[in-house]
Order: sequence, then C-alpha cells, then structure tokens
Amino acid sequence: MVLRLYEDMVAGRISEANFNLLMEKTQ
Repeated sequence: MVLRLYEDMVAGRISEANFNLLMEKTQ
C-alpha cells in the first residue's frame, strides 16, 4: 500500500498535505 502511495505522489495525483494525512492514518 505504501508503494501505491509513493507512486501516486510521484505522479502528482496527491499533494504533500494529503500524503501526510494518509501517513497519519496508517499509524
């Protein structure tokens, strides 16, 4: 799942803010 998030981030599909929000949810 983390890889998928990284792929989306690299593709520019999600912003840094949304990425941080998702990381907080996983923890």
